Amino acid sequence: MSFSSEWELVRSFARSVGSRRTTLPKMSLCFEFLFMGGKTDVIGVTGKGTVYSFEAKLKRWRKCLDQAYRNTSFSHYSYVVLPGDTVHKALQEEELFQKRGVGLCSMEGGKLRLHIRPKKLQPLQPWLTQRAVTAAREGNP
Repeated sequence: MSFSSEWELVRSFARSVGSRRTTLPKMSLCFEFLFMGGKTDVIGVTGKGTVYSFEAKLKRWRKCLDQAYRNTSFSHYSYVVLPGDTVHKALQEEELFQKRGVGLCSMEGGKLRLHIRPKKLQPLQPWLTQRAVTAAREGNP
C-alpha cells in the first residue's frame, strides 16, 4: 500500500494502534502535540501514564529519526513510523536507532509491523511529560 500523504500514513497508524492486532498497549492518542522543541505527529498515553511518541514520514527517515530522538525529552518510548516500501532503507542503519533508543515500525496493508524496539527512557523534562499526558487524555494538543 502506498500513502499519498503523511497524514494518510498517520491515520492508518492510528487505526492500527486502536486494533487488537498490535503489540502496543491500549492508549489514548493526541495528534500534532506542540511543544517548544517542535510538533510531534502522534503521542499516546497508557492508563498508567506511560508516554509514547510517534513520528511519521513517507520517505525522509533520517529527519524522522532526529525528530523521534527529540521526543525522548518527554516520552518514555519513541518511534519512527514509515510506509512498508520505505522502511528497508532505515533498517540498513539499525544501529542509529539503537544508539538513540528509538524504535522503528512500518505500515503496510493496514497492518503495523514492529522492526526495532525502543529503549524505555526516563524523560528529561517531566513537566512536559505531564503536559503530554493531559493532552492525550483530553484528546487535544
